[in-house]
Amino acid sequence: MDYITDKNGNYEFPVAGMLKVFLQDCPDHGELNRAWNMAFKAGLKGKMDLAKLERALNRVIQEHDAMRASYSRKGDEYYIRVRKSYKATLKIETVNGATLEERKQEADRLIEEFAAEPINIYETVGYRIRIYQVDEEEYVMALNFQHALTDGASIAMMVGTWLAYYENEDIVILQSKGTFLDYASEEYNYLHSQDSQEEKKYWEDTYEGYVNEKYEVDEQAELLKACNISNMILNKDKLEVIARKNKTSVFNIVMMIYAMAIAKIENRNDVSIAFMLASRDKEEYRTTYGLITRTTNIRHQFEDEDVIGNMYPKFRTEIMKAVMNYRSSSDYIYDGYVIAYQNQNEGFELPTFEGNPITLNLVTQARPANWMVIRVNEYMGKVISCYECDTRKHKPDYLEKLKLAGEEAQDFILNRPECTFSDYIGKREEEIIEF
Repeated sequence: MDYITDKNGNYEFPVAGMLKVFLQDCPDHGELNRAWNMAFKAGLKGKMDLAKLERALNRVIQEHDAMRASYSRKGDEYYIRVRKSYKATLKIETVNGATLEERKQEADRLIEEFAAEPINIYETVGYRIRIYQVDEEEYVMALNFQHALTDGASIAMMVGTWLAYYENEDIVILQSKGTFLDYASEEYNYLHSQDSQEEKKYWEDTYEGYVNEKYEVDEQAELLKACNISNMILNKDKLEVIARKNKTSVFNIVMMIYAMAIAKIENRNDVSIAFMLASRDKEEYRTTYGLITRTTNIRHQFEDEDVIGNMYPKFRTEIMKAVMNYRSSSDYIYDGYVIAYQNQNEGFELPTFEGNPITLNLVTQARPANWMVIRVNEYMGKVISCYECDTRKHKPDYLEKLKLAGEEAQDFILNRPECTFSDYIGKREEEIIEF
């Protein structure tokens, strides 16, 4: 197989930081292999020219090295490698059903199965694509990506560029000059240089003495779709008023709410929460496909006498420092809580297919996972949270308690800011739950 090489003929390039963390979490076999699948479904209406669609896809693949990348492992080290070329083939699959609605339901069932299929990123590229025809000129396209090779922003850009090339084969879309391989190599070099030592010292000092919580898998419990369990809905408009008054942001307050909720239901004052960063501040990687998103985290230590209305500056400072030191944070994602925050009112413009707007939706699944990803969306005056986690670790009763504790934290923030953290916690022995 023909790979991109450096001047010395090397075709495997070591990775570090968040890429390595993801790869350690994604074995090449077993149920955790699919823990970081990211699947989407796109609804397409119009007469499909399959050969043209395939040409457009392969043009995208050739322009973006993440679409041609895979990994290898040697002992405890991981390496990225990029094919010089890769050709994808597409086919249309028919779906059974007497009516359009029945065929759409069958397509959804097939896509859920497809989304749970493992992708061995040590053997081949990190994505699969299937097209289901549900009517004469209507299709549902399923895309399943391995998160260790891409992120949500990359997928959205990829779909937009792909369909733009399909609609107009003569169009030219300028891309960022930095490749995913460039990004991975830059990150590796930074983390192995003296320049990163100050950041690493920050994290060592911040997490000194921290006790990492362990959540065991109950093998007898059923693995469920966590996204449909105990979703928390907060009042964005009211939280914005509090944010302006206290010179902070709704995001910072949501981080505070979850820190309070975790502390309450787990009977502890010392909490660690991670959050995702787009990490596309450098112009050369603005439109680069790949796992560019990074995760950083805060450790917050509550005191029982902390006044709720006075806690904002400390959270603001902790979050600011986490952002400033994010490049070296990957070894300190304790407890596995990760906030993925998005404002859906500011989403990207959906592309068209044969002149018709498409739909694009995340495919949720029952997910074995080491982390709990809390997806938080601002939408129409609300802040809505849902979970992607292993429900054999964080069971439905845990998610319900987390929701109730979060809603109670919001109530204290909005209506009882003069109360203390101890007032919010209440009688601790009544809040302890079994894991």
